[in-house]
Amino acid sequence: MINKPIIAMKDNSINSDINNAINEKENNKGINTLDTLMNKYSPEISIKIADQLYSSVSRSEKKLLLDWITKLAKELGSNFKPWIIKNDYVRSIMLKRNFIYSDELVKYIAYSNSISSIQSILAHKDKFKNKEIISNWISNPEINKINKQALLEIYEYIKEIE
Repeated sequence: MINKPIIAMKDNSINSDINNAINEKENNKGINTLDTLMNKYSPEISIKIADQLYSSVSRSEKKLLLDWITKLAKELGSNFKPWIIKNDYVRSIMLKRNFIYSDELVKYIAYSNSISSIQSILAHKDKFKNKEIISNWISNPEINKINKQALLEIYEYIKEIE
């Protein structure tokens, strides 16, 4: 299943489990190691693991990971934050499937350093609702120009459709 080790998680037990899954797969001993990993941790941690593994698995396993993330997102409901997914493709898919507007999302846009993440979110600007909150963030002097421009694009879109 997994082509190379990926170590980015801060929790050593998670890293150990990921590496064990890699070794089991490489030694043809493991069956359903992904299922084991996904069921062992909370939905939030499992989504991070799936996100982390996505670029290192085969095409069929990528579909399985997307299915897992979708299932876990449903479990989390409104607590799922698809915009924090690191993999651009996975984030884009999850935003399409699970876009949930929140004031926290607007704050994320205001402070995010990830241009690709902001671009993924801007593809859904038609789903934003609260132009007053967006306006407040635009006028915040702490927000950099790129983030302000993204917020301004959303604000102007909302204003146009009113």
